[in-house]
Amino acid sequence: MGRHNVAEVSRTSFNSCSTTAAANTTGPVTIRIRTTGEHYYICTVGPHCLLGQKLAINVSGGTASPVSRPATPPSAASAPPPPSVAVPPVSGPSKGQLPATQPNTAATSAALTSLPVTLFWVALLALLH
Repeated sequence: MGRHNVAEVSRTSFNSCSTTAAANTTGPVTIRIRTTGEHYYICTVGPHCLLGQKLAINVSGGTASPVSRPATPPSAASAPPPPSVAVPPVSGPSKGQLPATQPNTAATSAALTSLPVTLFWVALLALLH
């Protein structure tokens, strides 16, 4: 494998593969993206950027909802007694059906705002092989 690096650049530098204002980071590197908006990364070694070794990431806005803590559970003395009626088991979905799930938007948003640019290296390695 050859030499590579990662440089965060402006959109203009990304589009033209210009490395004059690039802040180079020799790899391997993990860059945490903590702001929303567009982020541009290129490899500044030789013609690598012109050959497609570049990555644009658009982090969309979205805030994680604060997690609310449950109210303090009642003490054992004030807790209601357990039900005396047996509850029949609930059957699962029939074959071919999947239960509906809600996406965890807080986790998704948090993952996007701290997305490591390790994906850049995956893209670089994929292009090399």
